[in-house]
Amino acid sequence: EKIPDEKILEILQAYSQGLRRGDNVLKDSLLPVLGLLNSPPNIVYVPSDRCDEEGRADYYREENTIYYYLDYDSWQNPIPPQPILFDDDLFDHMNTIAHEMFHAHQAHGNNVDPELARLYEQNRLVYIRSRDNYKAYREQIMEATAYAFGDNFEWAARVVYEFQKENK
Repeated sequence: EKIPDEKILEILQAYSQGLRRGDNVLKDSLLPVLGLLNSPPNIVYVPSDRCDEEGRADYYREENTIYYYLDYDSWQNPIPPQPILFDDDLFDHMNTIAHEMFHAHQAHGNNVDPELARLYEQNRLVYIRSRDNYKAYREQIMEATAYAFGDNFEWAARVVYEFQKENK
């Protein structure tokens, strides 16, 4: 299901108010698309030095939580208050949140095709981590579909952003 351009514009406007606000609006916008209204995942920000994986984020199925690893100095003020720049880093961040939300969909979405659900479960049982074999990691169905979803969202967000910027 496609996210309407108006909703993407709302997400972009939320990011202009701050990273945490943008992430929450993006998450809330993806819940109905991904069949997660009854089981919305949490997003928890963790200092990047506590990450034991190679990525920027992880989804934990049992906790239904996305852990996003950020570089920051303080637990008290985890997300810097500086203005958000609409640059490659921010669009990559949105891609990652959408990617991890898709993992929540794979685990808890109520609109997952039964055949895909079976394939996701089989993949989960023999999951390949990126540090073990990056090529195989990217090609397994759980990751390939999550990367495609994140990439498609990022592309749509960039198109809406550029259109909006050019037509102000």
